[in-house]
Amino acid sequence: GNLKIQGKGNALKLEGEIHDESKGWLAIDGVLKYENAWRFNAHVGGKDFRIANIPEASLSVSPDLTVSVDGRAISLKGSVKVPAARIRPPHFSGAIAPSPDLVIVGENGSPTTKWTLSAQLRIQLGDQVHFDGYGLTGRVGGELDLQDTPGTLTSGSGELKILDGQYKAYGQDLTIERGRLLFSGGPVTNPGLDMRAIRKIGTVTAGLQVTGTLRSPKLQVFSDPAMTQSD
Repeated sequence: GNLKIQGKGNALKLEGEIHDESKGWLAIDGVLKYENAWRFNAHVGGKDFRIANIPEASLSVSPDLTVSVDGRAISLKGSVKVPAARIRPPHFSGAIAPSPDLVIVGENGSPTTKWTLSAQLRIQLGDQVHFDGYGLTGRVGGELDLQDTPGTLTSGSGELKILDGQYKAYGQDLTIERGRLLFSGGPVTNPGLDMRAIRKIGTVTAGLQVTGTLRSPKLQVFSDPAMTQSD
């Protein structure tokens, strides 16, 4: 990579780029000024740049972002395309969460101004985004508009789809006919669910239908021809 800095008066102009081993790249073009507080404005662009390459995740992005920093306030606007990714989250079967009444006692340092983030981002997933974890394998596609305002939960609008998916449930391999996460402007941690996974056994098609939300899912077992839930 390379970075060029030119100074004049109370401003610094920055231009630079960085390349990865697969010919992906990121570029930055910005100005840093000091006027009673530090202010930084820049554009960050790129194509197929690999930002992660570890066993849990391999991820490439093509950003088109405007970044502004005013003191300790950060603002992000633009889009991030994810042309390719392979995500394999680790399993935490032995993890123990801390008690909710846990209190950490330490030195009381002087209060400092916190960093804040405001963001309006569009995330676009390409056709080579693969997920493998928690019994689910398949590709993930779709678009999501994210909005982050200081003091509130990140909200999202859009839809993510599971494509060519398989899911293990009740010791069986199920084919995902329809798998959608629906975001309607609420917190991104609680999207709506519209999922249907099936398995064909001879002349019988059996499966799972999942609706509701991520925090309150509604699960229904179905079959064609119809049978009792226990069967």
